[in-house]
Amino acid sequence: MRHGLPASLRAPLAWAAATLALCLVLRERAPLHLDTARDLLIARECALGTHCPQAGPPTSFSGLSQGALWIRALEVRERLGLRLVTVERAMDALLVAAAFVVPLLGRRGLGRRAGPVAFAMWSVGTRFAVAAPTLWNLSPSPLVLALAAAALLGAAAEGATWRFALAGIALGAAVDLHVAWALLVPFAAAVAVATARRWWLAVPLVLALPVAFFALDAPGAFAIDRAAVAPHALAIAVGAVALGALGGAARPLLHACAPAARAEAIAWAEAVFLVAALGCLRLATGHPVEARYLGPLVAPGAILVADRARPLLARLAWRRWLALPRVEATVAVAVLALHLAIVLPLERRDHALRLREAETVGAHLYASGVSFADLYRHLRGPHAFDLMALLGALEPPAHPPAPPLDVDLLVTRDAARTDGDEALDLGGGATATVRRYHPFIGLDPVEVCRRRDGAAPECYRVPLQAADLDGAREPGWMARAYPGMGSLRHLFPGGFGGARVTFRLPLRVPPGARPRRIELVDEPPNLDWRIERVDGVASDGTLPGRAITVGARPGEGAIVFGARVPPDADWAFHRWLPPFVEAD
Repeated sequence: MRHGLPASLRAPLAWAAATLALCLVLRERAPLHLDTARDLLIARECALGTHCPQAGPPTSFSGLSQGALWIRALEVRERLGLRLVTVERAMDALLVAAAFVVPLLGRRGLGRRAGPVAFAMWSVGTRFAVAAPTLWNLSPSPLVLALAAAALLGAAAEGATWRFALAGIALGAAVDLHVAWALLVPFAAAVAVATARRWWLAVPLVLALPVAFFALDAPGAFAIDRAAVAPHALAIAVGAVALGALGGAARPLLHACAPAARAEAIAWAEAVFLVAALGCLRLATGHPVEARYLGPLVAPGAILVADRARPLLARLAWRRWLALPRVEATVAVAVLALHLAIVLPLERRDHALRLREAETVGAHLYASGVSFADLYRHLRGPHAFDLMALLGALEPPAHPPAPPLDVDLLVTRDAARTDGDEALDLGGGATATVRRYHPFIGLDPVEVCRRRDGAAPECYRVPLQAADLDGAREPGWMARAYPGMGSLRHLFPGGFGGARVTFRLPLRVPPGARPRRIELVDEPPNLDWRIERVDGVASDGTLPGRAITVGARPGEGAIVFGARVPPDADWAFHRWLPPFVEAD
């Protein structure tokens, strides 16, 4: 009774505690991101009962949709009225749970000396693959992927059918969070062929359970994805059969291995398979392969590195100052130091609003009675595109009406203030500044031109009426997540990929106004915008350029913004104004 817990649990619990300390010390705050705003918008409409598609958002893989698991969790937050900081804390808790799972898997499979290395590699890999402790787009993926790895490697080691059933459920949750991880399902079936004692039962389970999980949780997404995948069903079936054949060929060799060696071989095979499969997907679709798509490899990769380190750990003898508790403490401190080395420089350089800070800004703006439709027309500032979408998710269902805005709102973080600016305390020493000003640049009408190489420009004057701004042609949440001018889709069939696009906006400097700087800021869609021309108004600055000063004397004219859209860019969701700000 001297030790209340078995040794196999004490170390993983210690690493979970280390991860909790990491989250508390770093005190990172999730960044403001369009994908997070989009997820919150879908959850809001589900909670309000206005439009709930029983699916997650569309993915960057054309025609495919995410599942609804994460949306359902956010819907609970919406119904309970919890603040966004609660979501961040929940993500920390799930990360701590994942930090328990990974060392437990490594310790049981490789011995207690591998636990510290497995934790270190998993923690660092999670940082670079999905930007945890605080994700760029909040999601429970670190825990779900750790559970999927633990279930699959455990099933491979023991060959028990029930373990493959658990792996199928865990993979279903992973696919629900991101469709790219569906690549792991046929691989898991091949693992069942190679290692399951009753492979004829394990294979149907590991194939059917992920599909059933996805279909039951997100029937809307399942219908969309089934229709998108149907034309490629034969190729998928051939690939799955080929993987199964490889698993069958490897079965005698794997069954001759010890359980730990079998799990290690499967982890190596998973790494090779996923890298190769993502490479083929990139060649077939042209879709870039980002680090987050390698997220399923973080946990098994940490186990593999720990296993390779075992001979070195054995030679160290683990005596005196190298006793295991001291080594574990050293690893924990080193991991914390590395995370701090990554985070602190970013915190000093990054003056963008964080997720929970944007909630404070939204509460301040909506308290004055401003509507989201007004914010569409008048919100300016760095990352205003993302901020608009998030404010769409935070708009109270009913609030007192107010007169329409006749000024623009410039929202910045940690910026110098002038007389008349509103200062908002964001906590942690950060402040937001809200500046109300009568704009020099108008939005109605805007002339949009598209010029393709060797062709005459196509130009249309687009009045920014409510139907355009409020996305009347878009379904529910999408109108707020992707604020755009819906009429451009019909005026410019084929989109803007590979073309040069210009926006000509009215410009008026009233008498008595002070000179004002007009500057482009980086935000989605991150095109290389330039101010190309100023007509009718005196300006100071090199053109084309990123900034000019206007207002030396009164006048009326126009300002032209231009950019070249990359050939493979999907600008369909970002048909909005160039990201400019005005500042005295």
